[in-house]
Amino acid sequence: MFSNLSFRAKIFVSQLILFVVLIIVPLPFMQRVVFEIVRKSLVEEAQELIGMLGGAESEKSMIDKMNEEKAFIFFRVSIFNGQGQRIYDNRFASHPELVPITPPSNEIDEALRKGFGYSERMSKTFGVRFAYIAVGFTVQGQKYVIRTAYPYAPIEEMMHNFVLGFVFLGTMLLFFFMLITWLIFSRFSRPIEKIVRAVKAYQEEKSKELPHIVLDKTVGENDELRHLAETLNSLSERVKSQMQGMLEERDEKEAILESLGEGVMAVDAMMKIQYINFIGSKMLGIPRRQLQGHPLSEIIHRTKRPLLERCLALLQTCQEKGEIISDAMSIGDGRKAHLNLIAAPKANRRGAIIVVQDNSDHFRILEMGKDFVANASHELRTPITIIRGFAETLQDIPDITQEMLHDIVEKIVRNCQRMDTLVRNLLTLADIENLPLSNLRPCNLIALVEECRQRLNFVHPEVDVEVVSEKEEIQLLIVADLIELAISNLLENAVKYSKPPAKIRMEVHQEEDEVKITIADQGIGIPAADLEHIFDRFYTVNKAHSRKLGGAGLGLSIVKTVIDKHDGSIAVNSEVGVGTRFIITLPLHQPHSR
Repeated sequence: MFSNLSFRAKIFVSQLILFVVLIIVPLPFMQRVVFEIVRKSLVEEAQELIGMLGGAESEKSMIDKMNEEKAFIFFRVSIFNGQGQRIYDNRFASHPELVPITPPSNEIDEALRKGFGYSERMSKTFGVRFAYIAVGFTVQGQKYVIRTAYPYAPIEEMMHNFVLGFVFLGTMLLFFFMLITWLIFSRFSRPIEKIVRAVKAYQEEKSKELPHIVLDKTVGENDELRHLAETLNSLSERVKSQMQGMLEERDEKEAILESLGEGVMAVDAMMKIQYINFIGSKMLGIPRRQLQGHPLSEIIHRTKRPLLERCLALLQTCQEKGEIISDAMSIGDGRKAHLNLIAAPKANRRGAIIVVQDNSDHFRILEMGKDFVANASHELRTPITIIRGFAETLQDIPDITQEMLHDIVEKIVRNCQRMDTLVRNLLTLADIENLPLSNLRPCNLIALVEECRQRLNFVHPEVDVEVVSEKEEIQLLIVADLIELAISNLLENAVKYSKPPAKIRMEVHQEEDEVKITIADQGIGIPAADLEHIFDRFYTVNKAHSRKLGGAGLGLSIVKTVIDKHDGSIAVNSEVGVGTRFIITLPLHQPHSR
């Protein structure tokens, strides 16, 4: 219990114990000292009387001398002979015949044997307690004892007053000592309190770093407390430096982990998540704040995610076996995600790390490659087949009419143009995908949109195109030719899939850090089931209508690729029979170049 007290409380308790030791414990000894002083005083009185009686020649002369001095004696005095008989008592000096004859008391016997005797008892004569001092002496070769008696009540009162005075004086002295000690300690402990406050603020996380301790000038250069403060300041600077290095190292590692395209998750030996990067939390579909610091089993019980269950199984197995374990899985119903999982144990079984690699793009590229080859082959095979058929017709019919020849040649030319458009679109897609944006240039988007409108009106004079913008100039870092190609493709589609004369509305709106370009028509619209696929290559909503218009399903794919290259996005809203609206969003400042 004493160890739990504060330092000041310990000092107070220690001084209180000191008070008990120095004041309470010596009280019996003080009482004894007072008693010895009183007794010594009585013995000295008796010795003075003995000195006065030393020249007496007989008992009678002794008695006469005592009677002469009785006016100066203020306590009871008795003289006993060698047989212990009382021969004188100053209380009965006027009537010696009334001197009581009593048997020798203990103090008398002791004084006859040892020269001194003492006892305390009730006086039969006065009915109060007396202290008796007996001192032996010799007159004319005969032994005598002189006894003085003093009421014990004054002695007790004297001892009581002395003890009270001692206690009061000791208490005052001790209180004064405690006060002086407390003031001195408070003065000397200020630097300690300052050091403690500085360290405590850091301990209680009120301060993010250990503050620099500055002591008053009253603390000398050679003071141990100044040395302590300087040592703590030195340690603080060292800790700050080490913490700064650790934070920089941690931030660097986190930056590396955050920049990875893989999901990374670290757990301790109890399967509690210590760290997970943004990609990892995105793959799991759970915010990072709901993952870090929580046991993996608890999250699985709450969410029932297959990927989490597989991660837990791999992490536990790799820790048990102490080796790296890999696995693969596919998740999702429609558009599946193909994942590779690699779990590695930490040293000394302190946990494990799992890396989740998303290979969906690889699988998607393979699938897209297959689809691309199939679609391109299909799109090219059709016009080739048509051209071949008409060429064989020309070969088989030498006497063909001029009208039929003209019709066949027109169809051959149209299909050649179709193949040329398809090849050019494929080359355009390849060029856009491999085109670096290091040649971004400032461009006035409003002027570019207006130029697209004029070009469309030049080709289709009957089309009604309206451009709406709150500003006359919006500067963007873009590849102007690519953005112009994307806008022109959307305008051409709006004309193709609208009943003549087409009506198109273009809006350009600037927000805080982005620009929105909206292109809306009043055409035939797109069914809801087809909206999520319209940007896929070779995808067409109405194949017969698209083929009739010479389309191969690459126009919107080109638009999407151009916008993606500019770190933008494109969205579409459409209703069959009402019209379609495309919304392009471009950043005002390019975050990076690809």
